[in-house]
Amino acid sequence: MRASYGWFNYEPAPHRITRPATGQRLTIAPSNGSEEAFDVTYADADFQCPLRIVVVRREHYLPFRTLEYPAWFSEPRHYGHWRRVDEFLVDALLCWPVMAGEPAATGLTIIGGWRSGKWQPHLKRGFRGGWAATQATKERPYTVAEPALIPLDLPMPPQWRVVDVDWPRTEARLESVRHENGVAILPRGERVSGFQGRVPFLAREDGAAFIFFSKLEPQTYRDGEPETHLHYTYVDEDFFFTFASAPRWSLSLGLDSDYGYRVTPPPREVWPADMYGNLQPWDAAVRGFSWLGYRAWRRVYDTLHDAWPAWGPTPRPVKVGPEVNLPAHYGRIGYIGNYGPGTSHGYTAGMPDSGYTAWYL
Repeated sequence: MRASYGWFNYEPAPHRITRPATGQRLTIAPSNGSEEAFDVTYADADFQCPLRIVVVRREHYLPFRTLEYPAWFSEPRHYGHWRRVDEFLVDALLCWPVMAGEPAATGLTIIGGWRSGKWQPHLKRGFRGGWAATQATKERPYTVAEPALIPLDLPMPPQWRVVDVDWPRTEARLESVRHENGVAILPRGERVSGFQGRVPFLAREDGAAFIFFSKLEPQTYRDGEPETHLHYTYVDEDFFFTFASAPRWSLSLGLDSDYGYRVTPPPREVWPADMYGNLQPWDAAVRGFSWLGYRAWRRVYDTLHDAWPAWGPTPRPVKVGPEVNLPAHYGRIGYIGNYGPGTSHGYTAGMPDSGYTAWYL
């Protein structure tokens, strides 16, 4: 049992997880003495709400916890109301087994949520994580990020749309990026370009953010099975970077490349981090790969949740031509938008968690 873990404190009687920095807490009690269901109460300085967790147990497997929002409200009062509860709840429930000294659950399922401007009562998301940060070395413990309380009046995020092309190229890059002392910069005054007409992309309705397919990477799995990795570039009004995707780990928000800024100095929340969660100076030259800091990760994770459905159900094949010589066990074709919107790598309890995964069921 742990009295504290990252930004959480834990009390065993009654079971309560609190985040002192935001005043949020989750109190957990067995429902009518049953170990198959738990009544939980979320509370902060503004409101509280009751919920219930159902524990699914399978022989030879660790338990799986499920929470259904629609069982308690048909629709939250506001988007920000749901975001505040959901951000805290998912994180706290993933860390609960670690703090209570219980066997780690195989995962968490959350039913219901806002997405792409609509309340979707049947939206089903799965999560794993909450324990990888315990592997931090004693010599170099993880840095705990500073949490923020989501405003109840947080506005609905802008909508996204897809812009297609007939024949996608296998690579596209941002134009007009300049480098100052090793730091990549694309000023806000410059047009975001280099990919239009070459590859499909997602555009935010205000025209200030884009997610575009940037590279097809032929690969092979360890048993010789052909596959491809697809890379995407995210760019908004503050920063940009490129991330990879693959069949087994979906959209990876771990190691990222081509990290840069739209304004200097950039907001602190988009500075990159090291693998222990320490923010790195924005003006330090970035060579190779970077990690997202907590605030940047949270921004991108929430954006992908809303934006990715805009790709729609139609496959968009992209292919390496026969003129390119590749080993027979390397993949040549990928489908843009296929490996999302699930993500891997993230944060739990304010600490980097390489075992964090989120997916859609």
